[in-house]
Amino acid sequence: DELEEGPTLADLAGACSPATRVGLGALRFFVAAMASLISALYILFGVMYDTEESRWIGAMVFGAVDAPGLLFAAFQAPPFAMVAVVALRDLLRQVATTYATAPCRRRAIQAAVAVPMWLMTAAVVGPFAAHPSAAGSVTVLLLGILFVWTPGLIAYAWATAPSAAAADRPIVRSRVALLYDKYFGLNGKYFGLKVQASQLLSVVLQAWTRLPLLGAFVSVHPLLGPFTDLGRVEYYDEGGSPSAPIFWTIFAALVVNALYPAVLLVQRDAFWSRRALAVVDAALDLVYSAVFFFAMLTNGVFAAALPIWPLATLSLFYPTVHVVFVCRAIEAAAADLAARARRAGALKAASAVRWNTTTARQRKSSVRTSMALTGRVEDALPLWKGA
Repeated sequence: DELEEGPTLADLAGACSPATRVGLGALRFFVAAMASLISALYILFGVMYDTEESRWIGAMVFGAVDAPGLLFAAFQAPPFAMVAVVALRDLLRQVATTYATAPCRRRAIQAAVAVPMWLMTAAVVGPFAAHPSAAGSVTVLLLGILFVWTPGLIAYAWATAPSAAAADRPIVRSRVALLYDKYFGLNGKYFGLKVQASQLLSVVLQAWTRLPLLGAFVSVHPLLGPFTDLGRVEYYDEGGSPSAPIFWTIFAALVVNALYPAVLLVQRDAFWSRRALAVVDAALDLVYSAVFFFAMLTNGVFAAALPIWPLATLSLFYPTVHVVFVCRAIEAAAADLAARARRAGALKAASAVRWNTTTARQRKSSVRTSMALTGRVEDALPLWKGA
């Protein structure tokens, strides 16, 4: 069932439609910028927590823990930094292979990706560096985040991303990766079962960690004012905007997450049961990660935006990294189906030349090859359990 020669980096870009490429690029940029910002903020609050003058700022994330804030940051920041590097590297590779014949345009787009990513971090970290409580070594370390940490992540991703010259080079994949794609990948045999299990765990994790916290937040702060009023003005009867939509957005995402696998996995059209399902999955991951993170960050609930305990951290990290792998799965699945369609066409043409096609024995196509040729899923889940 495996292809003799796998897809190239150019196939990953060429197999997707222009709209899909734009969507994947936007997802990758947003995840890279957000993950880079999260890693920088963990270091920022860790530095401030370990300094007497600014400890009250660091305590907004770390509370009254006995361990140094930088010790927590040493465990929390690197995973998000790695997600930022992988997402940005995938985006730079996507740009390089898409515009392989236009070097000036390619470099301009890559620069246009890197600069806003740094500006997002600077816009959030800059005010903390200018705060009166941040003096001496704290200021130096915060400037190090702006001019060393974040640029270092961008530079590393840029230096390790595949160049345009590697566009026609076949992608070398391990046996484990090939087996995963065959059985659990987007076109895999047991993809439906994997989706059901992973989404069940996702719903349980998000409901367990997010709903109690958001319920308490909405109850205590029914109305939200501007960021400049935090700690000074509390809105109850008038003024401000309601906070309930934040809770109901996450709640609605959980309801959709619980129902959409049953709706889409029974479809035999590969568009709905595979590609549409992946898009819904990525959208829900953005709600769990980006919507929640920025809602808490902009309302000053830093302890919720930057969790330090295992389950709460996992509820932020898992959907963030999952968006990266969903983007990769969409590209890889499209390239695999395109390669199988080409191979099937070539085999059919060769068979017609060598044998009489009316009498030649036809070998049954594999699940993935059949999906590439017909656009249908042979093993869609039954509508009813007893079907």
